[in-house]
Amino acid sequence: MPPGTAGPPPVPPASAPRWPLDGPWGYDGTLYRSTTFLFTAYLVGLPLYALLRLLYRVEVLGREELPRQDGPLLVVSNHQSLIDSYIVCLLLGLVPEGLRRPRLIPFHAPEERNFMAGPLGRALHLALRCVPVRRGEGLEQVALDQLAELLRRGNTAYIFPEGTRSRTGAIGRATPGVGRVILRSGCTVLPVRLWGLDRILPVGRRLPRLGGQVRIRAGRPLPPDRFAGLPDTARGWLQASRLALDAVRDLQWPADHPG
Repeated sequence: MPPGTAGPPPVPPASAPRWPLDGPWGYDGTLYRSTTFLFTAYLVGLPLYALLRLLYRVEVLGREELPRQDGPLLVVSNHQSLIDSYIVCLLLGLVPEGLRRPRLIPFHAPEERNFMAGPLGRALHLALRCVPVRRGEGLEQVALDQLAELLRRGNTAYIFPEGTRSRTGAIGRATPGVGRVILRSGCTVLPVRLWGLDRILPVGRRLPRLGGQVRIRAGRPLPPDRFAGLPDTARGWLQASRLALDAVRDLQWPADHPG
């Protein structure tokens, strides 16, 4: 390269894992899985499910789209609030169904600085099966590799193709991180669209508003061969993310449905 010519920007180094994948207390370890199953499904899931049904007008369509067999399953949806993934998992049935199918209780990928800044927040979200990512740390961070490996081992995960919350309620543009997980895990993708959470807990609000309507619709799963032929490169990852987000965007609420 001639002197004085600017080269490509340096690739950020892969981050060190913040929690191990293997071992008794690793993400896929026996003690971690059994402890987080009891915490997520029984101590948090069932009481929160009852509370949501009591406080909000809830409409859910597409529960029958949830695959009946365990296997690599990635749930993707639009992103409206900080509590989207937990609300959707409960109301769609992932946690109630997970009482008999533990691998259906998903791993999440929250932004570390939003959810795990202090010891209490870190402990709570580790107990909720969170694999923290860091916005701006690049696509080669270890958290994405861990999520792909957890999927390859037959687990369920939940990620947002947009990568960040919508400020307007409209679905934004896809980012490549989700596509990287899809292509490296060979998972089935379950598209889910939600409405109403941007009014219950909009960006900038600390506590959710009480009352209001939440609508959730799941679509037909995208099998692994839907992503076949896409290259395992940044361009291919973005294409895979766009396919997943387009499947979310295509979901509409039926005009003739009650509620």
